[in-house]
Amino acid sequence: MSRLIRRFSEILGLVDRDFEPKIDSAVREVVEALVDLPTEKGKASITVTLDFEYEKGMFNLLPNVKVKLPEGQKFRRTPFWAHEGALSTQHPSQIDMFVRDSTKSMAQQG
Repeated sequence: MSRLIRRFSEILGLVDRDFEPKIDSAVREVVEALVDLPTEKGKASITVTLDFEYEKGMFNLLPNVKVKLPEGQKFRRTPFWAHEGALSTQHPSQIDMFVRDSTKSMAQQG
């Protein structure tokens, strides 16, 4: 008698043997990408599809895994004001926002 498969979890265990390691790799990739975000906040997704092809009583199943990682590192905006034909960090009616010396590199500032 033929073995009947009626549960999705059984199907996943029988499809291409490279499928499960691919999903495991996708999970690791998503976790690493999210943990490494400089803002410590983000969103990623893993989409698993299983295509069924049917012909003359036979099914062929083709699994696929797609990973969508968060967008690259985003930078914060820095406001500047126009003053005497140049950029200024100081609003004309307020005190200077930045007290650090911007002519030194970050490494030089310590």
